[in-house]
Amino acid sequence: MGSKSTNRPDRINKTRPQTSGNRRTRDTGTKISEDGGKLKRTRQGKGSSGRRKKKRTSAFYKAVSLIFIAIIIVIGGIFIRNFGAGSKASRQGMEAYENGDYARAVNCFKQATQHDGNNMTYMTQLGMAQIKNAAYDEAIETFTAMKNKAHSDTDRQSALRGIGIAYLYKGNYSNAVSALSDAMSYAGKKYTDQEIDILFYLAEAQDKNGDPVEAVLTYTKILNQKSSANGYMLRGGAYQKVGDNTNAEADLYKAIELSGKEYKVYMMLYQVLTAEGKSKEAEDVLEEAATLPAKTSEDYSNRGLIYMYMKEYEQADADFEKAIEMQYMPAYFGKACLLMAQGNYEDAVESFKTYFEQVQDNALAYNQYGVCLMGLGKYEDAADAFSKGLALNDRTVDQELMFNEFTAYERMGQWAEAYTKVMAYVEKYPDDEQAKQELTFIESRQK
Repeated sequence: MGSKSTNRPDRINKTRPQTSGNRRTRDTGTKISEDGGKLKRTRQGKGSSGRRKKKRTSAFYKAVSLIFIAIIIVIGGIFIRNFGAGSKASRQGMEAYENGDYARAVNCFKQATQHDGNNMTYMTQLGMAQIKNAAYDEAIETFTAMKNKAHSDTDRQSALRGIGIAYLYKGNYSNAVSALSDAMSYAGKKYTDQEIDILFYLAEAQDKNGDPVEAVLTYTKILNQKSSANGYMLRGGAYQKVGDNTNAEADLYKAIELSGKEYKVYMMLYQVLTAEGKSKEAEDVLEEAATLPAKTSEDYSNRGLIYMYMKEYEQADADFEKAIEMQYMPAYFGKACLLMAQGNYEDAVESFKTYFEQVQDNALAYNQYGVCLMGLGKYEDAADAFSKGLALNDRTVDQELMFNEFTAYERMGQWAEAYTKVMAYVEKYPDDEQAKQELTFIESRQK
């Protein structure tokens, strides 16, 4: 029976009788069977081979697709796992940081960066925790790496901010000024909150680097955009260092007006008024400050100083002890000054030593410590204390430190060293008549 296959439109060749009831075509042996007078194709030749190739190709692509999807799932799983682990470590680090456990915070943030080394937030957290943990060189390395990886100006600015703060706390003020100035190179005409923060650090670095004039200018930039009690107080202190007590007084009164009356502002104003010879106004400031309620450890310490200036020593001692109980280190300095005012130099020395265990950047403290040691006849130790104070380059205390330093060498009978020191002093402060008399005396001792 001749018929066309439903699966193939071309002609089917004639067939020869077979011993069985089935017949085969000559071309490729496609099997034809009779069923109800109809022919059915049960196997194909070239068409079947083509379809098998297509099926194999399709299977190959399907397998490749499945492998690709599996890879994506694995990579995605790793990413999600790392992200989750990094986020968890970051949260644990922040908890430790807020609790003051900076060593643990550093370890947690390191774990976070190991899971995601390009996460700018994790790197910032790590660097700041290292600063709090006094690991300044490590913090500088962290923020330098962050700067190199940063893809935005905001992140570069954040990294330079961190470098500047680390140098500031390390005591390398010139490098701090450089890094913080570089950070401000990314600023626009209107400063962001981060840029205002950078300017505060920059002014502090400039002040400690012996350039209060630049500090005044930087604080002015801040106040031109954002008025604050803290800004006026700090600029007032910078004006005081410049010797501009008039502007210092105006800024500090403004700070009191804006601050809701803080002890530290009253303390600075008292010092400015005293320097201006305004004794009555200075006393009024102290009396007003003494009426303020103390809430924080710093408040108790500052009120202790106020009572000390008012010669109410018993109340001063009670406030210093309260601040020390609250673990406020500057209170040890106040306590030492109180003991000196009462003539108790031995105990004062011990209080100074405790203070210097954690604070080494207070030139005034080194001056007072040296004076205390002089009172005990420990002139060599006193000279060393004055030298450490001078190394901090604080213009508000430099004159006293230099005078006291050559006096210490004079008391030791080291006339050559005393002469060198007094000559440097007279060259810097030629109007000091007492120093000129000391120079004449020291010169006579060298002959």
